[in-house]
Amino acid sequence: MATTRAPRSPATSRGVLLDLVRARGPISRVELAQVTGLTQATVSILVRQLLADGLVADAGRSESTGGKPRELLALVPSARVALGLQLEADSTTAIVADLAGSVVGRLRTRGVLDEGPESFVRGFAERIDLLIEALGVERERVVGVGVVTPGGVDRSGERVVGLPGPQGAEWAAAGLRSLLEEACALPVLLDDDASAAAVGEFWAGTFPAAGAHCTLYLAGGIRAGLVLDGALHRGSGAGAGRLDRFGPRGSAPVAERVGLPGIAAGARAARLPGLSGDAFADAAVIATAAVRGDPASAAVVDAAAHELADVAVALADLLDLDSVVLAGPAFAVAGSRHLAVLRARFADEHPGSRVLLSAHVADAAAVGAAALVLQRALSPRGPARRPLERSGPIGADLGYGGPREGE
Repeated sequence: MATTRAPRSPATSRGVLLDLVRARGPISRVELAQVTGLTQATVSILVRQLLADGLVADAGRSESTGGKPRELLALVPSARVALGLQLEADSTTAIVADLAGSVVGRLRTRGVLDEGPESFVRGFAERIDLLIEALGVERERVVGVGVVTPGGVDRSGERVVGLPGPQGAEWAAAGLRSLLEEACALPVLLDDDASAAAVGEFWAGTFPAAGAHCTLYLAGGIRAGLVLDGALHRGSGAGAGRLDRFGPRGSAPVAERVGLPGIAAGARAARLPGLSGDAFADAAVIATAAVRGDPASAAVVDAAAHELADVAVALADLLDLDSVVLAGPAFAVAGSRHLAVLRARFADEHPGSRVLLSAHVADAAAVGAAALVLQRALSPRGPARRPLERSGPIGADLGYGGPREGE
């Protein structure tokens, strides 16, 4: 049955052009018209708006191929920035990212379970004001705050859920989004850490739009962020990718075997020296000893890596993955050992799939949170509902399959 597609709105078309300049720039107006199907006149009008807003700039002319050289456009990365806030039980990381996905500022503080939500929000707003001032960023260039949590977000997008302990219940009862919006005077978006990390990898150009891609995010627990054919896959209730209970009935949850607490538990079982009883601190000690060549510590880390490889291979069997990216604090120190184990398994069982370590290993979720905010603020084609568009410094191919103007 034939259907008539509604014409793209000016705001949507403008967002598409900005995404293309980000992905393919420097790029000419002629190429923008060819890729999007918009008329030259429409492209010219929208480009003038982008130039006036300082989002793009003239970037010289293309090399002559016999005709008149074309004027080129390039992204202005510093035109807008967003804050990404990564909440963890043992630490909190805030980053400032620009339009190219580059991290231009970073702040690390104590974990969210050390204080209640209202106290945390007051302190965070003050520290962020100081960070923005120190970076010399004008307030009007900050488009919002993205917040990611290990537990997830309720359906309203207002509250964080799943944080452990009595403080976790207090956080779940608070309306974190509203508290932050009031304290920071900025739009706030909440999401889970793995989904945000997957978006950040996509924006960085780690993997192409086509195909099936997974970001395995490992901290206190384990979760997968899935990008399938350029769209972030959330499932029917936004709960896709939860892997904490992966494994046969009666076995310990996989999160207790491969996450930071799992590594600490393995170290205690092996009676390794230097442990304090704090799972996160002990995991860091063991990971550091492993990369320095201590065989007993390396055995604990490698055992966790082999468990993780079982999970990754199962996901690859199910989804026929093109790539797997390892991200999260659990890979910050000994990620290279995890990478070696997974690559060996995939070479045998899924030789066509790539396995990579995130460029922003420990802060991947915070970077992705900022990318989500930039995407929502500057392009109506938000990754939560529509196919993602890529940004970032690389000029990877970005096909656009939307309706042509007037269709």
